[in-house]
This record gives sequence, structure tokens and C-alpha cells, in this order.
Amino acid sequence: MGDKPREYGIKDAMIAATHLVLDEESLGLSTCFMNGWAEDKIKEVIGATDSDLAIAVLVAVGYAKECRKNPGRLPLSANVFVENIGQLY
Repeated sequence: MGDKPREYGIKDAMIAATHLVLDEESLGLSTCFMNGWAEDKIKEVIGATDSDLAIAVLVAVGYAKECRKNPGRLPLSANVFVENIGQLY
């Protein structure tokens, strides 16, 4: 892993969280990746006392109070490029 174990750990956590989200959604639950949390407060809530522990990702999982609207999809030309960013598909 060289000098990037933390970076690889974060990437692995994101991959695992993505699979969690896909799985939970297939079971009829709603999920949401969270951002902007206070890491020290999260550690306190989950009882994490190890100072080397970092929180890489948080995912809220539960039953939605109401159905969310489907925002639709962007056209491929908005997110798919060939060879270089900016060279439209």
C-alpha cells in the first residue's frame, strides 16, 4: 500500500457504503450519504475512543416518510466525455 493506507481505507469504505446503499434501496429502504458532520461528536455517539480512527463515510438508512420525486437524468453529454474532460461524448 505504500504511503497511502488512509487513502485506500477511505476508498474501500466508499465502495462498501455504495454496496450498502444499493442493497438497502433494493429492500425498499431509503438511504442518503451524509456530509458535513462533526467527527468528534460521531465518535462520541458510537463509542469510538481510538484517536487513530477516522470516520470516512456516514450513510443514513431508514423508511422514507414520503416518496421522493425522481429528478430525471442528465443527458450523456453532461457527464460522459471521450479522451479528455470537456470533449463531449
